[in-house]
Parts: sequence; C-alpha cells; structure tokens
Amino acid sequence: MKIVIHDYSCHPFTLEVASYFAKKGHLVNYLFSKQINLTGTYYKEHKHKNLKFTPIIEKKKIKKFNLISRRFIEIEHGNISWKVIKNFQPQLIFFANLPIDPLYFLIKECKKSNFKTVFWVQDIYHLAIKNYFKKIPLIGRLIYKHYQLIEKKCSILSDKNIFISSTFKKFFPINKSKNYTINNWIPLDVIRNYRADCAVEKKLKIESKFTFMYTGTISLKHQYENLILLAISFPDKNIIILSEGKFAEILKKSSKYLKNLRVYPLVSYQELPKYLFYANVTLVNLKDEAADLCVPSKILTYCALSKPILASVPKNSPVNIMILNNNIGLTSIPTDNVSYLDNARLLSENKKLRNKFSHNALKFAKEKFNINFVYKKFDEIIHSIF
Repeated sequence: MKIVIHDYSCHPFTLEVASYFAKKGHLVNYLFSKQINLTGTYYKEHKHKNLKFTPIIEKKKIKKFNLISRRFIEIEHGNISWKVIKNFQPQLIFFANLPIDPLYFLIKECKKSNFKTVFWVQDIYHLAIKNYFKKIPLIGRLIYKHYQLIEKKCSILSDKNIFISSTFKKFFPINKSKNYTINNWIPLDVIRNYRADCAVEKKLKIESKFTFMYTGTISLKHQYENLILLAISFPDKNIIILSEGKFAEILKKSSKYLKNLRVYPLVSYQELPKYLFYANVTLVNLKDEAADLCVPSKILTYCALSKPILASVPKNSPVNIMILNNNIGLTSIPTDNVSYLDNARLLSENKKLRNKFSHNALKFAKEKFNINFVYKKFDEIIHSIF
C-alpha cells in the first residue's frame, strides 16, 4: 500500500509510525514543513528503502504572529502538499498538526480523488483561535465559529479520526466507529543520547547549581511569566530555557537583569537528551485557556528521560491529570503563584521526592510508550478502512 504521513511539525512519534509502515512493506512518503520542523535532522535517522521524505518548502518565512501573512503561507503549504500527494497517488493519508485551512483543503481534495484520510488530532485549533480573538468579541466570534465549523468538517470528511486524548472527542461529532484514541508517546531510543557532555555543560554554565529547565516552543498558550517569577524567587538556582520566537526574546530581555535566567536556541531532537541530562527539575506552563487545547510532547520527553516535573497547568487539563495520576511531579493552577513557588521550593530541597518522581516518570514511559501496542492500533485503523 502507498501511504502518506503528513506531520506539519515532524514529530518523533509520527516518524516512528512511518518507519513501521515502511518495514511492513508499505511505500511511505513523509511530508512536513521544512521551516516548522521541530526535530531538526532527526528524520534523517529513519532510513528504509520504502521510506521517502518530502520537506515542503514555502516561498516566504512564516511569521507566527502576523495572521494574514501566516494564513497565505499556510494555504501555499497546502497547495504544494497537494501536488506531492496527487503525484504520489497514495491509498491512505494521515494528517497531523496541519493548520485548519490547508487541512480542510487537502481532505476535500483527497475525498474527490478517493484517497482515504485519517485526521490525527494533535491540537484543537479552533479553541486556540477563540482564545486569540476574545478581545474583539464580534469579529472574533465570527472567525472562531468559521474555524470551529471547518475543523469539525475535517473530522466528518475523514475516514477515521485519531485523538491523542479522550477529552478531545467532546469537541467533534461523535461517531464511535470512526474515532480512535491513541495517546502520544516518545520513542524510547531517545535514552541512548542521555549522558553527560562537557561541551553542553560549559555552554549552559551549569556551575554545579540546581537547575530548572524548560524546553520547546513558547506561544500564547504558555504561561511564560512563571519562568521569570521562578528566576526572581530563586536567584541561587539556574533557570535554563531552550526555545525561540517572540516570547523567548521577551525572556532574553529579562535575562539581562536576571543572571540566573538563561535562554538558548532550540536544539535538535538528537541533542536534546544531552541538555536535559543537566535538569534537576523540568518545567511545563500552560494558561487556563489551554486546558483542552493540547498535550505538550515535552512532558513525554521529560518522562522518557526520568525527569521530575514542576507544572503550572489548568486543573482539568489532560496534562494535570497525567502528572497527578502517575505521580511524576507537582502541579498548581496558573493563577496560584504561591503554590507554584512552594512546589518549586519543595522539589529543589527534597531529593528523595525528586527521585520518587523520576522513578515513576520512567516507569510511566516504559509502560505507556509500548510501541507494539501503538502499532496494533494503527494496523486496526488500516484494516477498518480497507
């Protein structure tokens, strides 16, 4: 069978699925946005005669906070992707992480060409749009309702839907025969690069100090102010941020006055374990509006590398439930700075508690990231379509 996996951001777990399909004898074409790619050159490690990679190269640079320009570039991405898909003539396409406009266009075109599609719901974009435009109620509501409608249409038109959390299902039409829940995971081979590295230690200026570390993108859904608060409240601790973009630049400006707050560019997925090796505690921060939006994959990486977590997240979010149910860290709600700092202090002072969370995190990863179980789910989806 000819299969396309189109992951706009190029995540480790979608790469692992692509490799699995290739090893089973399917011809796989993996598409992603070259400039949005989150894992650097990691995709090049997945080599197989049946697996091809097609980075989609947009003509202009995506400006995340220029919505008009961004929309036109995302539409361009969809048009280029369609040419690749049409030329490849697959029987089945998995769509993950695509913005709504190109996603809707591609699913409609696939429907016309009788290509079967799976909508792999990683984020609920219409909720993010609702939160973004809430300051302009009338126009914002019209835009939100438009994208709510077409995101739902994507789930209706697709042959199958995959939700990374069962809580996502309430935002889409219920059709039990079409819908599957597959929680995201991290390939456990990430552990192979989990070791001390003198060059990394020197770059981060660790100096044997206790280190809180945040990795990944910082966007409107993240409570980046907590990172500044942490640096102010714990001047004797390192607050290391691996990120890029608008909010990372804001943190950089703060770091001129807070010498323990240091911001470095994102690193490739292969190199990330070498950096996280030096984290005593890892950080997750989500605003209240992000409760139902997403499950940050950074948490999964933290678990795979046996790291305790300090989280400021909405009480009813899948992230909070995951951390508390598996006893892998301490959480507080975004508006409760007192509890956040108390939790930070407790984790920094109680090594026994950190070790307990570390043990539980790795146990959780080994149990939940069982790739054989995941593969069975994908095989089940394919067999239900054909």
